[in-house]
Amino acid sequence: MKPTLKFLSLFTLVLFAIAACGGPSASKGQVYSASGQSLELCEPDGPVRKTGLIFIHGGGFSSGDRSQMLGYCKLLAQGGFTSATISYRLTSQGHAYPAALEDVKSAVKWMRGNAGSLGIDSGKIVLIGYSAGATLALSAGLSDTNIAGIVSVAGISDFAVARAETPHAQLRRDIDAYLKSTPARQASPISIVDRHDPPVFLFHGESDTLVPLGQSVSMARALKTAGVTVLFKTFKGAGHEIMLPNKHLKTLLGDMTRFLVAIDES
Repeated sequence: MKPTLKFLSLFTLVLFAIAACGGPSASKGQVYSASGQSLELCEPDGPVRKTGLIFIHGGGFSSGDRSQMLGYCKLLAQGGFTSATISYRLTSQGHAYPAALEDVKSAVKWMRGNAGSLGIDSGKIVLIGYSAGATLALSAGLSDTNIAGIVSVAGISDFAVARAETPHAQLRRDIDAYLKSTPARQASPISIVDRHDPPVFLFHGESDTLVPLGQSVSMARALKTAGVTVLFKTFKGAGHEIMLPNKHLKTLLGDMTRFLVAIDES
């Protein structure tokens, strides 16, 4: 019998309680990349689904670490999904594009290489990212024909447009630090969309001023034009916080998990 997903009916903040003191245990600090980056692995206590998940935190490419996504990692493990939350090289540490992207790709390679011992299908890995992590999920997933799916929550798809449209000076500085000398188009996920891409679920707050809604609108349009399966969910009145504690998070988790179950059962 497959693991139940009754946890979706729980109050949103249970997610963060799980991160602190409950749910499946997480192995600490496994190094997964040649650059010395590490991940925490959350494995189901019961039956294991075929699909493995990799969570990628946000922070403007300049801050944050894997602990920010640990609650999601543990929560989805309760539903039978072997999950990992990863750290990656940051611009505040002197690492510009493509360092963080290379780390995400290394995490995918690590999970594929360990698929047998983890009990998952090496061809069923889904990338899930928030904000800067969503951009990395899109960039890594759209350039890998063996990724099974991508979840992008409030991510940048076109750096040039995002830099021009955001009213936030800090985001412009973050983008400049991430790109450094790399042309915006080269690093933008929207520039590599093609018909071979995996299914993508885009989430975005309609009132997001940090990363404007148009970033996901444009990505959805490009994916649809290429013939890629794309789902797009917006939240009225919501800003950039949609993967933090807020009234929309329960809906986001429900929709995301149904997407993951559909991939797992396909």
